[in-house]
Amino acid sequence: MESNKPIFEERVSSVRWTSQMDISALQQYNKYFKEKIIPNLEKMGANVICLLQGVIGTPANTFLQITKYPDIYIYSNAQKELKRPEEKLVEHEQVKLFTAITPHPKEPFPVEDYRPIYSNRTFFIDKKNIELYGDLSYNKVWPLYEAWGCSILGLFSSLSYEVLHEIKLFAGYNSIAHWEKTRNLRGPKPDNIEENMWEEGRNAVFTRAELTFKSNLSLMRTVYLPNEK
Repeated sequence: MESNKPIFEERVSSVRWTSQMDISALQQYNKYFKEKIIPNLEKMGANVICLLQGVIGTPANTFLQITKYPDIYIYSNAQKELKRPEEKLVEHEQVKLFTAITPHPKEPFPVEDYRPIYSNRTFFIDKKNIELYGDLSYNKVWPLYEAWGCSILGLFSSLSYEVLHEIKLFAGYNSIAHWEKTRNLRGPKPDNIEENMWEEGRNAVFTRAELTFKSNLSLMRTVYLPNEK
């Protein structure tokens, strides 16, 4: 990748808890994140895009953080100074690096784009289809879903060199019921969506599915977005 190109870190943290009824550990992590992690990252030149917490398909003690770094050098230097929560609070963390495929995430993040629920979707495709995947998403699929009330946070391409290339998509919804409603692409067209947009968007979704070897999904709730202080 280009050395001066922004990179995005996905950091998945599992918080220690005694049971699924133990919210004190989750509250403690949330407090530590907002009071310690965000200021520390901003001091190093990074910007936190979001913090999400598992709801469906991901345990509630799992937090997913996306952070933007201006380039790989700032990212590398930041890792030497970055302070992380103590082991007694966080059991383990997993980190992956990505680049953005489209102009998203929007900067600054518009308040009107805030959504309480986000889908965390992983697609595995052939690396040669990255540009096509991004074009279908940005120009065909997303206009349809935005007209449906969704908000796109970002589409990211992994920096790993695995045989099946990993693509990550984060899209916002007003509720879990809203997400379920938008799954029915073979049903009747919503009244507020134009016929041309409906057909182009649906066809692009089906084409994108043909490019996908496998995918998985979880739903997460919003804990932090840049405009939520």
